[in-house]
Amino acid sequence: MDFETEDDWVVTSTATNQHQPLGMNGTAYKKHTPTPVFDDPRPASSPPLRKNSPTAPMKFSRRKQKTSTPNVPERPASVPAKMSFSYRASSPASNSKSSLSKGKKYAGRSLQFIADPTMYVAQLISTYQSASGLVYCKEETPHLFVSQHLLENLDQCDDPCTWVQSLLLELARIVHRRKKHQPDLTPKFQRLLVQGICRGLDLYLKTHQDAQPTAVEPEIEDLITFPETHVESSSAIVDMAALHTEFDLIDLSDEPMSAPTALPNDTAPGNVALSTATPLASGSCLLDDFFAPLSNSINGSHHPTNDTTVSVTHTLADAPLPAPSLLPTSLRVSSSFLSMFDPARSTVVSTPPSLQPEPEPMSMPAPAPAPAPTSTPQPSSPQLQSALTDAHKVAFINMIQSMSSPSIVYYAMDVFDVESLLCKGAKYEQDGTLLCQQLLYHGFFSECISCIQRFDLFANFPLSSLAEYLFNAGQGGLLNTYVHDKISMQHGLLNYINIQLRYNFAGSLGVIEPEKLKDVDKEMAAAPPLANMRERRYQKELVNCSTKVLEQLCLPPDKFYFIWLSQRYGALRWVISSRSAQQMIENDYSISSSSNYNGLLELVVGASAPMAKLAIKELVDIKDMTGATYFAEHFGQLPFLSHYQSLSPAQRNLGIIKGEQISHARFPSTKQKKAHPGSMSGPVYQLPAGIPWMMVDDEPSLVTMKHALRKSAYVGLDTEWVPYVAQADAAHTSVMQIATLDAVFLLDLKTLTLPANAEAMLLTEHILTSLFEAPHIVKLAYEFGGDLTLLADSLPSVKRWQIANFKDFKKLRHFDNNQLGTTIAGGLAGAVSTCLHMSMNKKQQISNWEKRPLTEEQAIYAACDAYCLLDIYEHLLKQQHPFVSDPNTFVSPFEERTFA
Repeated sequence: MDFETEDDWVVTSTATNQHQPLGMNGTAYKKHTPTPVFDDPRPASSPPLRKNSPTAPMKFSRRKQKTSTPNVPERPASVPAKMSFSYRASSPASNSKSSLSKGKKYAGRSLQFIADPTMYVAQLISTYQSASGLVYCKEETPHLFVSQHLLENLDQCDDPCTWVQSLLLELARIVHRRKKHQPDLTPKFQRLLVQGICRGLDLYLKTHQDAQPTAVEPEIEDLITFPETHVESSSAIVDMAALHTEFDLIDLSDEPMSAPTALPNDTAPGNVALSTATPLASGSCLLDDFFAPLSNSINGSHHPTNDTTVSVTHTLADAPLPAPSLLPTSLRVSSSFLSMFDPARSTVVSTPPSLQPEPEPMSMPAPAPAPAPTSTPQPSSPQLQSALTDAHKVAFINMIQSMSSPSIVYYAMDVFDVESLLCKGAKYEQDGTLLCQQLLYHGFFSECISCIQRFDLFANFPLSSLAEYLFNAGQGGLLNTYVHDKISMQHGLLNYINIQLRYNFAGSLGVIEPEKLKDVDKEMAAAPPLANMRERRYQKELVNCSTKVLEQLCLPPDKFYFIWLSQRYGALRWVISSRSAQQMIENDYSISSSSNYNGLLELVVGASAPMAKLAIKELVDIKDMTGATYFAEHFGQLPFLSHYQSLSPAQRNLGIIKGEQISHARFPSTKQKKAHPGSMSGPVYQLPAGIPWMMVDDEPSLVTMKHALRKSAYVGLDTEWVPYVAQADAAHTSVMQIATLDAVFLLDLKTLTLPANAEAMLLTEHILTSLFEAPHIVKLAYEFGGDLTLLADSLPSVKRWQIANFKDFKKLRHFDNNQLGTTIAGGLAGAVSTCLHMSMNKKQQISNWEKRPLTEEQAIYAACDAYCLLDIYEHLLKQQHPFVSDPNTFVSPFEERTFA
């Protein structure tokens, strides 16, 4: 049964738009300033918030400020090498119009491998254009996707890891510049691009991991002992000379030795010397020749360095280092990007001008940079150009402080294996915290929660501050994931929500007992009300979040009183609002006309005096004085009714937050209008004359039902339960209807499941098992999978039933001129209308099925719901509908069940 749950949040506002909290004595509290740890974590430049994400109420200054361009050398004007790799996308196999249009849109495009990162990223964006285009190309031509393309071409880069990092920086720069004018550059498109690029690098590293040559330690030449063997050929002399790492200072060849060329400002600190341990060809200089792994300073116990890297570092550290020569020209990345490998890390590495976003002042400076490594990266071997080294990891971590799109760092960090360096207690924990803050600020809430969990940085993000930020941003549901399996944090979150919800009931109206409102003023000073707490939709989000946490902890709903009270108050508003809409449709405001909702209202209120007062308050607010008087007398709250009526609208505040919303009479929805009998076309289906209904709640009635079922060829089945919105506990089946051609049996499961009826319940299980497993009895129902799932909570044996000969009318299709048509829509009422040309009165569907005895209207409604299935089946038999002989007309919700 589907019900609309938004009606209880349709409200009007009283008096003012202000929402400043008031104390118990009516004095105003100062406006709360959000916790600084969740302000913008970036240094004075950052792009605006993610466009399609909810904007949290932060205390930033968004005014632009003019800043001078930093004195950073521009990228040298070198001509990048280009390696062509073009392909033509294959046409889609599907003949659908959408597939053909997409195939035409993306066919004929080429993707070339270009060593210049800017050109390559621009090519990717122009090729795929959008997330849908990228997904389409990936599905239609996976062998030509960007990941496979990089796998086949990354060996043309001098250093694939560094080149991919430069690629990610260029992607962030292009996205920052174009996202306002190119709406297709969505976060999803960025994520798919980054994942494709990193997947290509990951495949490349794994493919070349086993093919890496083992580094050879050069033997120390013995200048005293003369070998007995002699060299037999000139080629052997060349091979032996190649093993030496020192220059031959006595060269008798005629070719002059070229002098090394120095870099500009080569005496400045931070320049890196170029090792000549291995001869370097022009244009093929490797980044690993300048930056060796920080095998001891970075990894420690978190990420042990492989033996190959250690041996190469040792070999090249002993080799002489000549003057550097043409570092930026020989590398295929910019010199400004190489500055990110600065081993000192004493200050934040400056970003190249081309990558710097527009500066925006923020209220909080960035966290202090991570401490400098204890050792300087040494040049690595050219033989390891396909290896991921510690220097690559340090450079990637530096990207956190320089990149304008933290999501790119998040989606790429797995392939660079930096999690162990950013986690709690690691060397770069501050950078991990900074990444989480940037993700939070830019609206990547799920990614932020994932980072905090993976890095174990819970201590750096106070729960109350994080909860305030996420609730204000409309992302409170993520807190369930954040505190999952952390009992202390779950209790802390529940306490925080309970305090916030208490402010909604802490007014002077007298609804709540005074002892439950002690120390409210003190708590407001420590945890002020959230900014939007006066809005009922906002309160609903807090209630939903806390309800899930309570379910995880298996705690009773009233363990945290104001969470429980808020949940029940929301259910009460829904019942009263729906009751008012039904009265408006029928134009009948009498008590008897709303018997279905009256029972639900009594169920929600129960024996709680505060809930009874809240029910009277709501009825008065929607101007239903007939209902207010009736229920005030029914609940014994006539004094409260008189007191509340004597107050002016401005004095009827339930809580202490200004601008509190109050309910009003709701207009009926389209669904309610259609369900009303007066709006139905044709006659209303009624139980055929002479067909009795019987309540089955004891052993004698169970025996009667058993004998009737033995003689039946087919039966109709249905179940009823209290609407979920009105449930205080977990939902369970209240009544099960079993219709035969001669009678309808209403199985009272609420009564039979009581401990006093244990023997009768055993007989019930035996009868139902025999019925559902009997191959000679046709079982008829409509969308019975959900009914079985709920029934299993009361009867665990349901999951073991071997159900046979079951037909679910949800699969029933139109049948005209011996041809099957579309599936019949409109639920059971649609099937009745199509086959029997009648309408169904569903008024009693939403009623209190837990109350005993059932009203006559409830019993007749339940009997009709089951018996109409028999009439539909007889119509199908006369029509010779294929549904009658189709054996595949039921899908069980329990996977382990088999069928006959």
